[in-house]
Amino acid sequence: MAEWKNKVALITGSSRGIGKAIAIKFATMGIKLILNYRKREEEANKTLEEIKSAGSEAIAIKCNVAKYEEVKQLVKQARDHFGKIDILVNNAALGIANSFLEMDVESWQKQIEVSLNSCFYVTKEVVSDMINQRWGRIINISSLAGIYGIKYLSAYSAAKAGVIALTKVLAAELSQYNITVNAIAPGFVETEMGLSYFKVLELMKGIKNPLEKFLKYSTLTKKLVKSEEVAEVASMLVSPLAENITGQIFIIDSGSTLSILEPVEN
Repeated sequence: MAEWKNKVALITGSSRGIGKAIAIKFATMGIKLILNYRKREEEANKTLEEIKSAGSEAIAIKCNVAKYEEVKQLVKQARDHFGKIDILVNNAALGIANSFLEMDVESWQKQIEVSLNSCFYVTKEVVSDMINQRWGRIINISSLAGIYGIKYLSAYSAAKAGVIALTKVLAAELSQYNITVNAIAPGFVETEMGLSYFKVLELMKGIKNPLEKFLKYSTLTKKLVKSEEVAEVASMLVSPLAENITGQIFIIDSGSTLSILEPVEN
């Protein structure tokens, strides 16, 4: 734990789900944490208490990371408290399940702003710390949707594909400063957001038992990914063992990419 006592991590969208799991894992490593939330203050405070119980110092800052002016204030508050940011996890995302033909411009723009633009905004504000100290770790949470595309998730898939491209470019440009940049691309995760996709298929598209069909026909493990599994990969990527890993995309998908992909409609 001593090696982490001076490291500070900012994790966007970390009041729940994947972001929360990564924050708690980092806390057990002794990393100091800046939690970020947009509106779920009660959940953020609960996560904050869990992190402190794990023995780490942490603060929670309200910010809509899809707004650049708010991001600048978020980073300023974080620096005022901790002095620097060593590790960044761009996790905030928004996915609204709908067919492309029913997609309106406002919904498209909102998903791109939250899931892709926020990565640019936060990284742009944070990276100067890493450059100055010649050390940094950036992890972008993408999705299997960004690699293969997922039906009814056109905007989310497009945004997450952009996250992957941004990851590769940043890895190349920032390597000279001893900054590694990687992405994690989970499949469907056992979170509120992940489960909501199957609820939409059932309630709005009239598909019967979509989750059960997905697990049976489109995974090898017959289970959804757990947030804690994503957190384990994230912890490895910020560790000394990963200093030569950069520009990579780590897929955690219950074996979906190797399964026989039978449509859940059948």
